[in-house]
Amino acid sequence: MSLRSRARFFLPKNPFTSFSLTSEWVRKIRETRIEQQRVSIRDLSFSDREKRLHYWKRMERQNALIGLAVMGFLVANLVVFRDWLSVIGTVGAALFVSAHWYYAHRMIQLLTVQPDETCHDPR
Repeated sequence: MSLRSRARFFLPKNPFTSFSLTSEWVRKIRETRIEQQRVSIRDLSFSDREKRLHYWKRMERQNALIGLAVMGFLVANLVVFRDWLSVIGTVGAALFVSAHWYYAHRMIQLLTVQPDETCHDPR
């Protein structure tokens, strides 16, 4: 098989389409995108609030477990391997996971506030 026929195999049949396979995936994702809207916690029904609370509690637990694993790697990098580059990377991963854990924790706090207890920002 010649180089030209091999190259022709990889080129798209329609020259106006993209060379990238990911462009098709991006197009499919854009077509199936679900519209998002902001909803006040006060306006949520009890069942919807419980469903969201269950989701965020699960996310908090998962992020806490991942954080424990990352801390284990951090201790191993500090004590056993003593590789400072990997320590820096592990600290970055720990910050990333802790940010996700804090967001889930904050969402749980917001969802557990009763509708009449919501604070209004004086600004």
